[in-house]
Amino acid sequence: MKNKKLWIFLSIAIGFVILTSLIYKAGSFSIGKDKTIENSKVEENSGNTKADNSKQKIYDSNGKLTYEGEIKNGKPNGFGKSYYENGNVNYEGEWKDGLYDGVGTIYYEDGKINYKGQLKNGNANGTGKYYNEAGELELQGVFKDNELIEEKSE
Repeated sequence: MKNKKLWIFLSIAIGFVILTSLIYKAGSFSIGKDKTIENSKVEENSGNTKADNSKQKIYDSNGKLTYEGEIKNGKPNGFGKSYYENGNVNYEGEWKDGLYDGVGTIYYEDGKINYKGQLKNGNANGTGKYYNEAGELELQGVFKDNELIEEKSE
């Protein structure tokens, strides 16, 4: 049962990484000082997009916010938040080259916490806690590439 729930977490994380890759590989062009159109997406910039770690908001073609945070080389880098289509936060934390990397929290679509802890290259790596969809703590310990390698209690 724990492995099944961990695979649900992996599916959500991998799906978002693929979506993020598709979004950030698209070309863009400037339509003014603070806005860019990117394949029907509007970005609001609070800095030079060519500069390191400019803060941006990215919207889908329906005008819904999909990401806000730091961007470097066209990918999330630094602190940022990604959003589900319903507007709830999908992930909040540190990014590196478009992947979850550092300390962060992944949420279920209903807003409850799925995983909270250390991540590297888009995977749970380091100390973290995994919660079931009811919000109850399921796994706690040290993870390596999304596998629990050392269970810990509080």
